[in-house]
Amino acid sequence: MKLGISTYTYTWAVGISNNMPEHPMNLEDLFVKARELDVGLIQVADNMPADRMSDSELEGHHEAAEALGIEIETGGRGMTESSLEKHIHIAEKLHSPLLRFVIDGQDYKPDMDTILGIISNALPVLEQKNIVLAIENYERFRTRDFANIIERTGSDYVGICLDSVNSLGAGEGIQTVVEMLGPLTVNLHIKEFTIKRITVCRRVRQAYIRL
Repeated sequence: MKLGISTYTYTWAVGISNNMPEHPMNLEDLFVKARELDVGLIQVADNMPADRMSDSELEGHHEAAEALGIEIETGGRGMTESSLEKHIHIAEKLHSPLLRFVIDGQDYKPDMDTILGIISNALPVLEQKNIVLAIENYERFRTRDFANIIERTGSDYVGICLDSVNSLGAGEGIQTVVEMLGPLTVNLHIKEFTIKRITVCRRVRQAYIRL
């Protein structure tokens, strides 16, 4: 097992669409953070899209990371045939043995048959390139749906990127998620979250009807 950090470790420093810092964190900054924390692995997720980088930029990032003793994993969002093919290429350029993927994208929510078809078509390339596809759990599907994807794919080159919090949106806690997806997990996202009950006080008016 290898411990690392992700571009999502520093969500606000990297920036989101409507809330960008004056000087957004870039990949080189993430290398520095990895060295400061004494971890040898970083995961470049979809909030710092590698698909906007040229092949020469990707190769340069790999060389810079290798010089620092840091391994790079990559990831994407919105699993279409073309996007998965492109991200496999990116993973190869970054020498990433793992490709983490969130299935849905903006205005894109494929059904189960579409998902299985896309993954099945990509299997020969994943096997040839020796890249493991890690499907991240999230709230649109239940954990049993993600388990079904992995089991029906039936390949050692497809597994689960288990996020310890995402499935709360589907009403499923960490125990349920770990019990069902733990044996299928190839990548684990650990988060620290605080959940609180919010009590809203309202003056309730009661109506009484005399029969």
